[in-house]
Amino acid sequence: LGLYTLFEKHLDPSTGLIVEAVAPDGTPYTGSQRGLIKPGAAAETCTAIMMEADRRNDRDLRRKGVDLLERHFEAGWDRQYGGIFYEIDLDGQPTEDRKDAWTQAEFMRAFVTATVTEADDWIAETYAQIHSWAFDKYADNPDDLWRISVTRDGKPIYNRRLDMVHHPRMLLSILENLERRDRTLNQ
Repeated sequence: LGLYTLFEKHLDPSTGLIVEAVAPDGTPYTGSQRGLIKPGAAAETCTAIMMEADRRNDRDLRRKGVDLLERHFEAGWDRQYGGIFYEIDLDGQPTEDRKDAWTQAEFMRAFVTATVTEADDWIAETYAQIHSWAFDKYADNPDDLWRISVTRDGKPIYNRRLDMVHHPRMLLSILENLERRDRTLNQ
């Protein structure tokens, strides 16, 4: 997915949010597919944007990635119970009564990626907020693999655990980005 396609076809102009799917010709869907937003997929996209910006040494593109991350966090965060919804509509309403661990993991990864070049208290505080909620709701103890999903109020849906891809990838990515940030700060 090229940056042009992302910014020109998937970015909803009225909300500034990344719409999950568009018609094959790039126009917005109507009806039941209209404007479905998966905040976790958007956070993953923001991570890719920031990494590409770093590769290009493009401060404007990096700022776009950080701004998009902030918009998706604000849209997806559940102000009543905490945690980030799995899917929302363009009005910011959840489409399901569940929160997936993958979504929280992608946001943690994206916020740590943002800290590599951004010295912003809000980014660090928001990461801590997501981290605290996620580790409280998805793991019985810090050494466990996380549950896959919880209800809106954070109760386990079932006891199945994450596969061996997303959780370790998120943790390794966070460690790599913390090392990158430390190298950047010490230059």
